[in-house]
Amino acid sequence: KLGEKTVTAHCPNTGSMKGLLDKGNDVYLLKHDDPKRKLKYGLEIINDLTDVEVVIVPVGGGSGVCGVGIAAYLLNPNIKVIAVQSENAPAAHLSWKKGEIIESKMETIAEGLATREGYELTQKIMSEVVHDFMLVSESELKEAIILYLKMTHTLAEHASAASLAAAIKIKEKLKDKKVVMIHSGSNITVPQLIDAINS
Repeated sequence: KLGEKTVTAHCPNTGSMKGLLDKGNDVYLLKHDDPKRKLKYGLEIINDLTDVEVVIVPVGGGSGVCGVGIAAYLLNPNIKVIAVQSENAPAAHLSWKKGEIIESKMETIAEGLATREGYELTQKIMSEVVHDFMLVSESELKEAIILYLKMTHTLAEHASAASLAAAIKIKEKLKDKKVVMIHSGSNITVPQLIDAINS
């Protein structure tokens, strides 16, 4: 329960998410592309970092960025939510940009960013809570993996490195802002890490 608004696990086929919220209704979410589980860390970020201005989130199906976006909408609509996906698997990005479900190539090494097409539920939510959607290259993902290692001694898989890769691309726009980059996992193999280092 978030103030007077409740998050539950149902999925209506019609109705705007913001319309539901504005009317004091529940937020309805569902299944494998379900942002409900990811909503928790969005709420934790905004509750713990009350001055956060930008959150950058890797996107595969989109549940993570939807969870963060819903949390931002509920608690601080001034927060800018930026999604990021690999340019070698841009289905979610293209779907968001065109406002319809698009199928595209899926040729990225970043398994967590690899989706063949956008998901209807998450795309609907993203259309209302995501302010920008970026694409990063495979080489930028690898560079971000190494930067995580060098600067924070943190191991990041390719998908997890996407947030940092995106932040680097727009570093001038982010200057002097409080930015959160979602680190979504460390599922990287030794050969993949060596490849990133050698790149």
